[in-house]
Amino acid sequence: MFYMGKEFNKEENKEYKTLEGGLKAAQKNQMNLYDENGEIVSENVPKVQLTDNVPEGALQENSDGTVNVYNEAGEKVGTATPEEVQAAMDGITEEDIAAAAAAAQVEEDGVTEVKGRIKRVFNGKLRVRRSASWDSKAACGVTAFDEKKVVRRHVVDGKPLFETVDGYFISGKADHVEFIAE
Repeated sequence: MFYMGKEFNKEENKEYKTLEGGLKAAQKNQMNLYDENGEIVSENVPKVQLTDNVPEGALQENSDGTVNVYNEAGEKVGTATPEEVQAAMDGITEEDIAAAAAAAQVEEDGVTEVKGRIKRVFNGKLRVRRSASWDSKAACGVTAFDEKKVVRRHVVDGKPLFETVDGYFISGKADHVEFIAE
């Protein structure tokens, strides 16, 4: 068995019987895939990450036409030719950019206005809530929608909830729904 999630937890992670199925789902949902013992089989490394931590001069071209390449700590680790930069840019899709934007949203309690829809990726029904709360008293039903229009993203107790246009709330966890920006 294989388990998909940000951290290893057999009770909460989505379970997969095959490595192939687990890898495909983990890549699509930008999650880690773990084996039975909690060892990482595939680590989530998104193609695109947004940051405000850009080193001084990072966007300037060198005299030979190359640009500097930096690691997450902001340290120069090499250079890239214009062709390498273009090839990397050509490999980025609109979905990659939307996923990076969603991942960049701060995971602390708060509300963010969004414009888009959510697509159910969970193979089952999801709870519908009357308010932005994880309390069981907020649950008022279940749904098996394909896509739903949303207007706000709430983070409650460190976990995301999307507010639908009709005023209900649905889990925003990556293994439950995929946000599609409009």
